[in-house]
Amino acid sequence: MTFVAIVTAVAIGLVVGVIPGIFGVGGGFLMVPLLHVLAGVPIPIAVGCCSAQSLGTVTTGMLHRRAAGERSLRLAWLLFPGTLVGLELGIALLEWTKHSTALLTIAGRTLPLMETVQLVCYLAIMLVLAAVVGLETIYNVDEQDAHRRGALDAIALPPRIMLPELDGRSVSLPLVTLLGLFVGILNGGFGMGGALLQVPALVYLFGVGTHRAVAVTLASSFLTGICSTASHAYRGNVDLPLVCWLLLGGTLGAQAGSLLAVRLSGRKLRRWFALVILASTGIIVARLGHLLFGE
Repeated sequence: MTFVAIVTAVAIGLVVGVIPGIFGVGGGFLMVPLLHVLAGVPIPIAVGCCSAQSLGTVTTGMLHRRAAGERSLRLAWLLFPGTLVGLELGIALLEWTKHSTALLTIAGRTLPLMETVQLVCYLAIMLVLAAVVGLETIYNVDEQDAHRRGALDAIALPPRIMLPELDGRSVSLPLVTLLGLFVGILNGGFGMGGALLQVPALVYLFGVGTHRAVAVTLASSFLTGICSTASHAYRGNVDLPLVCWLLLGGTLGAQAGSLLAVRLSGRKLRRWFALVILASTGIIVARLGHLLFGE
């Protein structure tokens, strides 16, 4: 790697590392577009490196949670089969795009079909994330409500399993599997841990308490991260030097984010997070604009 490439990787790791430090969610939704647009890293390599980098962050979080005595592994294990299937589906899609040479013609311009499709998918995901953040802000509920009911509680799709994370209430195993499947596709195909969507889904759809949902998601991300990193490494999508520099920047960024978080109110945190999503969307739109209208 050149000096410029190293500095760019550390800077990206630093910026993305601030996100979990401040907001408590992974920054994969931002890292892959930044690596691709600013550092010129192919999307499959960016996704693989993001998975490897996030595994280090999640492992640290798991060790911290274990020391604090917070364990919510049963629901994480129930999510895991669906997540594993989704992970392989996402990686298979990514491998197909990596080896595709198809072109797309729009208004007389020839564009790489797969890059265009992937960027459009990232743009769609950003819009979904923006909607999630907006709903979280509007319908924010009391985190101490231990008896919250989920929106899917009325769907009695068997089999249903009793879980301590739900204070003895039962949950539909097929619905949990579907959630895991969706999160796995996001992880394998787009390098996103899915935490930003999984936590609200557990809280609002399944009625899991917020703190427990975070603990479940952390454990689930740890299990998924191991499989995702191994699978991407097997397919040659992990650049170890790049991952090391990203980890260096991410470690520094997480520390800076933690210091900033204690100085910001919840309202300001949500506002800043919305700005992060807006900036990510702008980067993707700029890249798409360059493909469509650039020289």
